[in-house]
Amino acid sequence: MKKPNFLNKIATFYPTNSKNGNGSPIFYINYDNAPLTIELYLNCVLAGLTPEKSYIVHLNILSDDGTTKVDTDNYITGQDMFEGNYIKEENINTGSFTITTPKFIVNPGIHYYNVSLILKDSDGNIWDNGSTWFLTRPDQEKE
Repeated sequence: MKKPNFLNKIATFYPTNSKNGNGSPIFYINYDNAPLTIELYLNCVLAGLTPEKSYIVHLNILSDDGTTKVDTDNYITGQDMFEGNYIKEENINTGSFTITTPKFIVNPGIHYYNVSLILKDSDGNIWDNGSTWFLTRPDQEKE
């Protein structure tokens, strides 16, 4: 059996309702009026990082109509990430942080958005990728 590689991995990420990373996961964003301009907060956990290295987390949000809503690079260092949200167990360094997206417009109606992350080192080598999703919809209680 091959030994698993735990270096430079996206352990998890998901949309949250809070900028500080302590919020609840969300998968539905309700709104009163559209089009709506929003910022999305993503809680991210990366594992197997080297604290002395720099990393790039590329974020892409694609709407169900084929429109790219966000396409950005987020630059982080192991030192920055590990200052307050760090766990070291079995020589695996794990840290969490929150990505705040640039503001983008969501379309009227119910829409699906695919969110993808690509983890690269400072040399541009791709180590891992992952995806999640969220929906935007008119507030069900106000209809």
